[in-house]
Amino acid sequence: MISISATQLGVGFLLYVVGRIIYLRYFHPLAHIPGPFFASITGLHRFYYDYIRNGSYYLQFERYRDIYGT
Repeated sequence: MISISATQLGVGFLLYVVGRIIYLRYFHPLAHIPGPFFASITGLHRFYYDYIRNGSYYLQFERYRDIYGT
């Protein structure tokens, strides 16, 4: 039987998260498009603007266009 400790699970999860961030920032097909770091690695920014800021996600796109020029 295979026995995995909590430390091994934690290290494995951490390696997965770091690997995913590296992939999304540098190797994803859309990585060349400029934008904020947090928005490029997770979808939580959309949740924040849609549900916490009462649906102002579309306004954030206008700010991104002004900042990043796309």
